[in-house]
Amino acid sequence: MTSSFVKKSLVLAVLGTLGSLAYAQSSVQLYGIVDAAIRHTNNEGANKSGLTKMIGGGMSESRWGINVKEDLGGGLSAIANLENRFWTDSGSSSTAQPYFAQSWVGLRSSSFGQITMGRQYNVLFDLVTSTYASFPYSPYMDAYKPEIGMSLGARANNMLKYVAEFGPVRAGLQYS
Repeated sequence: MTSSFVKKSLVLAVLGTLGSLAYAQSSVQLYGIVDAAIRHTNNEGANKSGLTKMIGGGMSESRWGINVKEDLGGGLSAIANLENRFWTDSGSSSTAQPYFAQSWVGLRSSSFGQITMGRQYNVLFDLVTSTYASFPYSPYMDAYKPEIGMSLGARANNMLKYVAEFGPVRAGLQYS
């Protein structure tokens, strides 16, 4: 083989690799729920005649979020999520902490599952709320829910979580 042939082959291989990367896709998804309610209570307000007012969180807390997915090629994607909750009547954050309700980054593989790092729902909360939620409306409804106490809280900071699906079976591991 001549060195000219090797150089041309190498250039073609590099261009072929770059060409496949050009097809990678990115997506940014903004999402949210605004939950407000009108509440009337008897025996409250001036002269105990009743009070009608707008409240935030009729069924659950309002929330907004950003999902990011960057296709890295070969079935691998970089993923990230930021989500915060707020009260519609005041616009203030509903979390006592000065940070997001969820904020994580990770990698997802079409064949090996996904690994995420940051503040996120723990694996027991994922299982219990998606399978055994006590209310049919929403597992995130503002009411007493034994499944949240059972899962030792909904979220954990600085968590490393791995989730994979094997046909109809989903498995998850976490370290936090």
